[in-house]
Amino acid sequence: MGGRMRVLVVGASGQLGRKVVGRLIREGDEVRAMTRDPARLSGLVGAVVVAGDLTDPPSLDAALTGVDAVVSTANSFFGRGRTHPDRVDLAGHRNLIAALQRRGVERLVFVSADVPERWRQIDFFACKHAIEQALQVSELDYRIIRAPAFLDVLAEVVLDPYVRQGRTTVFGAGDQPTNVIAIHDVAQLVVRILKDGAARREVIHLAGPANPTVRELLSDVERITGCRGKVVQIPAGALKVMATLLRPFHVVAHRLCLMGYLSATTASEGDAHQMLKRYPMSMISPYAFLVARYAGVEKGSTQGND
Repeated sequence: MGGRMRVLVVGASGQLGRKVVGRLIREGDEVRAMTRDPARLSGLVGAVVVAGDLTDPPSLDAALTGVDAVVSTANSFFGRGRTHPDRVDLAGHRNLIAALQRRGVERLVFVSADVPERWRQIDFFACKHAIEQALQVSELDYRIIRAPAFLDVLAEVVLDPYVRQGRTTVFGAGDQPTNVIAIHDVAQLVVRILKDGAARREVIHLAGPANPTVRELLSDVERITGCRGKVVQIPAGALKVMATLLRPFHVVAHRLCLMGYLSATTASEGDAHQMLKRYPMSMISPYAFLVARYAGVEKGSTQGND
C-alpha cells in the first residue's frame, strides 16, 4: 500500500488520536477523523471529521466509506456503566473488526498497552488483551502496537500539580522504574508502522528512551523550575485495601486504586534498542520533555508540549 493513504482515525479527539491525525495530514494523507462528539474537533483543518461510535455498528460502516486503513487509539479508561471498557473497548472493537470485514478494509493499527501480565487483573487492560486476541483470530492485516506509559499523562496527573499547586500525590514510594514515552513519539511510530508493508499481522512493542521513577521526574522538575513542593505518598498496602473495598461501589475508583497498587509494586522497564533498529528515530528524552513543558513556567501555571 504505497502513495497517499486514506485513513480513518478512531478516537481522533483523544491526545494520541489528535497527534496521529496531525502527523498523517503533514505527510499528505487523506484523513477521516472519527469521534463521538464532532464539536471536539471543530477547529481541525485538513481532515474530514465524521461522527461515529464503536458501540454503534451502522456509524462504523458509514465512517469506513472509502478508506484504505484504520488507526484506533480509542479507549474508555474512565468509563463505567454504558461507557465501561467491556462495552466501549472490547465490544466496540469487536464491532469495528466486523465492520472492517464487511467493508473489505484490511489494515488496522490498534494501540494497546505494554504492561506486565499481572496488570490484566485491571478490567481496562484485560479488555486490551482480549481485543488483541480477537484481532489475532481475524483475517485482518492487523498491527498491534503495545505502548508503554505516556509521559504526557504522567505529567498531567503527577507533575503539573506539583508545579501549579506545590503539592502532588504518588502511589507508594514512587521508586519503581517505569518506561515512558512522549505521545508525540508514539504518533510518529504509529504512522510509520501503519505504512510499513512488512509489519503485517504483527505485535510490535514500543519503548521510550528511559525508565525513570516518579521521584526522579519530580527531582528533574525541581531542577528545571526551582519549585519545592509537598509529595503525599499513598502506601501500596492502603491502595490494595481501597481497591478491594471500592470494587462493589465505584468501578473507576477501584480501577485507579488497583492500578496505583500495581504501579507502586511492579517495575515496568523497557528497552528501545530493538525498536530503534527497525524504526530509527530521535526520541524525546524525559528531561527534554520536562524542559519543554516547564522551563520558564512560574509556580501556579503550566504549559503543554506541542
